[in-house]
Amino acid sequence: MTVTAGGRTDTGPRALNQDWLEWDLALGLFVVADGMGGHNAGEVASHLAVQAIREFIAQSAQNTDFT
Repeated sequence: MTVTAGGRTDTGPRALNQDWLEWDLALGLFVVADGMGGHNAGEVASHLAVQAIREFIAQSAQNTDFT
């Protein structure tokens, strides 16, 4: 089976896109973090959330005892 992935976000009425998405086909990881709707540093929060999830999944894949 072949899997492909793609994504797109939209700023809506805001000037800054605070959404973040990432995928890693090797890990079977697909993550979307919605921004904070105009709150300060919403783009930072969504990026950090996705980054933390990705790192956890990557470490979990290498070690079955990792929780």
